[in-house]
Amino acid sequence: MLAARGMQRARLVGPSYGALVAVHFADRHPDRVLGVVSVDSAQPYGITGEESRERIRRPFRQARPLMPLLRPLGMSARMSTPPIRT
Repeated sequence: MLAARGMQRARLVGPSYGALVAVHFADRHPDRVLGVVSVDSAQPYGITGEESRERIRRPFRQARPLMPLLRPLGMSARMSTPPIRT
């Protein structure tokens, strides 16, 4: 996205799970990030490395069978931010 906009560096703002993604991107590409704003998220440190990835993925794999039941109720994990209503 940065390349498409002709930008070299950006400030990243991430709500909820997006905060973890923003911190992870900043960790891997510090030369592309001016700063990170984490909004409503757990402490996003220690998420790099295979051991940490597995620790994060395990609960999602365990919950996978429940997602079709939870999704209609709005209780499943979301990978995008819902639209802001004004």
